[in-house]
Amino acid sequence: MGEPISVEERTLEQELAKRNMENGIGPKDWKPAKFLLFGAKENWLQCRAVLYYEGELCPDGRKAKQDIICGKWRRAPSSQVQNDSWDCSCAVVWDPVHADCAVPQEMETEDILKLLKASEMVFPECKLSKEDWGFERDE
Repeated sequence: MGEPISVEERTLEQELAKRNMENGIGPKDWKPAKFLLFGAKENWLQCRAVLYYEGELCPDGRKAKQDIICGKWRRAPSSQVQNDSWDCSCAVVWDPVHADCAVPQEMETEDILKLLKASEMVFPECKLSKEDWGFERDE
């Protein structure tokens, strides 16, 4: 592996990746979420990175009562699978703009869950179990 990059270099890389995505320059067939069709085959994965461990001091000055995970949703190619170690940085190959826990989601969680539900209806083989979601959701 190479040397770690500085914060300035990482910021420059993210800005370049964002400009490229806005101009339609990016991985083959990868479009920003706003251009997706409702009911299209979707694959969104939830970041499981622990931001603060139980007992650690959070930015608001309180101690975490339990591990606090990122929990952000990131779009991913269909070859990618949700697991306990998947985190935002895994998206660096196909979506470098969103490959950091500090970057907001492309869409609101409610809208992502609607897209996933619609995708499950059109493509039943994509249906995830409750365990895959990592939380309870309405059926």
